[in-house]
Amino acid sequence: MVRTSDEEIDSLEVQLAHADKLNEVFKSCTVPLSRYFEFSDLAEGEYSVSLHSTRIKDQSKWNIDGTSSIVSLGTDAPRPAKPLELSFKSSRKVVNEDIQSSSFGSFLLLAVVVFLMVNRELSLQLLACVLGLVQGRSASSDGSKDVGIRRSNSKGELGGFKRVNQKAR
Repeated sequence: MVRTSDEEIDSLEVQLAHADKLNEVFKSCTVPLSRYFEFSDLAEGEYSVSLHSTRIKDQSKWNIDGTSSIVSLGTDAPRPAKPLELSFKSSRKVVNEDIQSSSFGSFLLLAVVVFLMVNRELSLQLLACVLGLVQGRSASSDGSKDVGIRRSNSKGELGGFKRVNQKAR
């Protein structure tokens, strides 16, 4: 019998190994919805029965609370009063790196705000440049022609750059 949550049951596998060779799994089965499992055709001896999740690849990032059991089979082995019961529960660990990286972004934003508050003149110049770029992009992407606003600089009346290598009309 397996005790676990409904979310984890479809990823669990019961593994069977000899008690003296725990790393050498020789039989396994998925946990059915009934949560009961069995292994047949086993020789006399001691076996380790354990639960493992097929979803969890990196166990260092998970808190795993799973039980395993040693079972003895044979004519001299005591008969259990009830079926073997295993349980499994997992939860994701909170990693310090995740917390530190999210705090770094907040710290960086705070540092930029403080810098701009201390250097008001520089921040106003940067704001003017950004607004100029935004207005320039919106004016060039807007296809409509406003009668009251001059957008051409072909004669140099608005100041700024003059076009070079322009053919005379």
